[in-house]
Amino acid sequence: MRVRCVSNKPEDAQSSHEYVGSGTGNNSPFYLLTPGKEYTVYAETRVDNVKLYLLLDDAQPSEDELLDSLGEPDPTWYASSLFVVVDKNIDSTWRKIEGTMWTQSGETISFPEFVKNGRNFYSKLLDGDKGTIDVFLTYVKKYKKAV
Repeated sequence: MRVRCVSNKPEDAQSSHEYVGSGTGNNSPFYLLTPGKEYTVYAETRVDNVKLYLLLDDAQPSEDELLDSLGEPDPTWYASSLFVVVDKNIDSTWRKIEGTMWTQSGETISFPEFVKNGRNFYSKLLDGDKGTIDVFLTYVKKYKKAV
């Protein structure tokens, strides 16, 4: 799935969930997104009736840099209201689970390793676990080819 950013302003996010745009700090006037730029979605979840996308924002190394081992991925959740969908196709391997990383309600869809391990997978990814990063980079590479 690919989305195009239409706003990088927190007030347009329609969510004040603590994890939305968490890499930017609570007082930042802008999220680390570029309006008009397309982003790959690596997971989608719904928290308190707000749809969130997990993606690599502008603070991240580029997909090419990640694949060349020039940095570690640190994906961030953003409200879907900041984007328009430009390619709604999702990977045929994606799975759906009930619940989110934060609650038992809602739902999450993503690649199998993410939905199987949810919060643990995401935490390990952010902590720099090599095996988890390797799994994530497999999907970065796969989705990059699809573009």
